Amino acid sequence: MNDHQMSASEDLSEALKIFLPGHSEMTNGSTQALHLPVMPLPAGGLNPLIHAANPLLELAVLLSLQSIPPNAEELRYQICQMIKVFEQEGRASNIDIEKLGAARYCLCTFLDEVIASTAWGSEGWSSRSLLVTFHNEASGGERFFLILQRLAQQPSANKDVLELLYVILALNFEGRYRLLNDGRMQLDLIRRRLKEMLYSSQTIAGASHALSLHWQPVGHQVKRRLRLWPVWLTAVLAALGVAAFYLIFNFYLQQKVQSIVHTLRTQHLRVTPGTDEAGAPALSEPVRLEWPKLAALLNPEIEQGLLSVEQTENYALLTINGNGLFASGSAEIQPIYLSLLSHLGDILKGMPGRVVISGHTDDRPLRPGRFQSNWQLSQARAEAVRDLLISRFCAPARFTAHGRADSEPLAPNNTASNRARNRRVSIAIFAP
Repeated sequence: MNDHQMSASEDLSEALKIFLPGHSEMTNGSTQALHLPVMPLPAGGLNPLIHAANPLLELAVLLSLQSIPPNAEELRYQICQMIKVFEQEGRASNIDIEKLGAARYCLCTFLDEVIASTAWGSEGWSSRSLLVTFHNEASGGERFFLILQRLAQQPSANKDVLELLYVILALNFEGRYRLLNDGRMQLDLIRRRLKEMLYSSQTIAGASHALSLHWQPVGHQVKRRLRLWPVWLTAVLAALGVAAFYLIFNFYLQQKVQSIVHTLRTQHLRVTPGTDEAGAPALSEPVRLEWPKLAALLNPEIEQGLLSVEQTENYALLTINGNGLFASGSAEIQPIYLSLLSHLGDILKGMPGRVVISGHTDDRPLRPGRFQSNWQLSQARAEAVRDLLISRFCAPARFTAHGRADSEPLAPNNTASNRARNRRVSIAIFAP
């Protein structure tokens, strides 16, 4: 076991003891400690967000050890259902909708990375990933840390989400740092500083700076915080040791892996043949479509900076610059953009598949007016674009609209130019 794995395993063990008290039994080999991900965590966890996310976190560990390829569509459907349960439990626990959206984004990114890192998930999963399904984005390895940095600006108010991100990091999420030469060292430092920020005796001023993606590593001393659990429990856990923990953990997980694969293949997930949970045609394997080359068709608009295009064989994402698409605080499309959207409507006629339109805003509070929040404003803007596109060829069943407010920023909302980038409308097209 290398230094990075040892560090991560120590952080994971500590994270589980702090955030999920009942999970200390995992180290003693009890056959009840590791349950199927669909089983709920016993009530009483300190953090309701981690309590709700626990089945997804456990599933991530199981999948990372899975060598036998599962049925990709059944697995995807199962995880989507688990994410919906996570959202339901979060709302039932009165977790703020913005925090819940950020947590869902990070969980989707984490699970996508786990699956993409396996031999069986390295090809094909990305085109229909969880992040694409729930957030219309192809990759979240960069955004995860932007969300972390934004939440760290108010650690007390965002403690539940930050604790969840700490557990995800302790489970070896790497994101953008996977490709950096010193990525592991930087991740260790982020993890340590996040732990210090969450559990120091008093809130550290400038906490978001401490979690910056561009820091200068310096020597520092960490004050030992008071232990929140009995001394005898600490001694027992220490005596077990990391090596023994992993031997028992891996041995038992291999058995559970087989169990969950069997469950995924045999449980009664009655989906109408040819459709997925959102009503879109399901894919048994990637479909090669003769879609038009959007970058070529929209090159004049791209050159003007009105929109950007990402396209694969089975997925396309059009991002319309919202800094001019709508007047401030308004959901009425500006006349200058009507021709662009009409052009897009004509193009979509030749691109069969589900279309998801998402409205995004910056983080600035709205002035008193028609809309009470950025969530309402972003929803109304997405619906305005949807309605205009539908008017071009009258196929409303293909279109859905969602408001995302400022929950999915492209950049930190710390400058006027960054806020302008974050004000946008995205149009995602999914292959049938």
